[in-house]
Amino acid sequence: REGKLNLLDSGFLMDPNSKHGKLFNQDAAPFESIKDSHCLVLLGEPGMGKSTELDKEVQKLRSETDGLVLFQDLNAADSTEWLDQYVFEGNETFCEWMEGNQSLTIILDSFDEARISIDVISNFLAHKLQSFSALKDRLFFWVSCRTSDWSELLTVQLLPIWGEEEVKIREICMLRESD
Repeated sequence: REGKLNLLDSGFLMDPNSKHGKLFNQDAAPFESIKDSHCLVLLGEPGMGKSTELDKEVQKLRSETDGLVLFQDLNAADSTEWLDQYVFEGNETFCEWMEGNQSLTIILDSFDEARISIDVISNFLAHKLQSFSALKDRLFFWVSCRTSDWSELLTVQLLPIWGEEEVKIREICMLRESD
């Protein structure tokens, strides 16, 4: 989030994999380099590809791993009860994880589009995730949000659960010309 990026005159990101791109965009990293983090916050402006990238990763996780994947678009979330029903105790995948020993990746898209306040959803999610911190080694939590709407409150609350090394807050880059 604090890095800087250099764009081409055409408005595309100078490819960080190219000879000169490595020099000009040292802060750019492919999604593959961060997706193993226990806690991943993917930020970006509308239309930048956050949901598309998460959809791709959901499909990969479901086909390539033995772990469980729980994907939920939060644009329908209108209460903490809704979150509990569709993400936590009322969700079949979550219950299967609680009863088993598999890993679980919770992927919440459109954090900023929930119909409850960001502070309320942040506090609720932090409280719920903290209550499962004894199982944090097999719990992965990813969330996408518009950059300007992200709650630093939730950042502060996630750090004690997984620690600075495992909490990654990244902003999605502009497209490369090859994209």
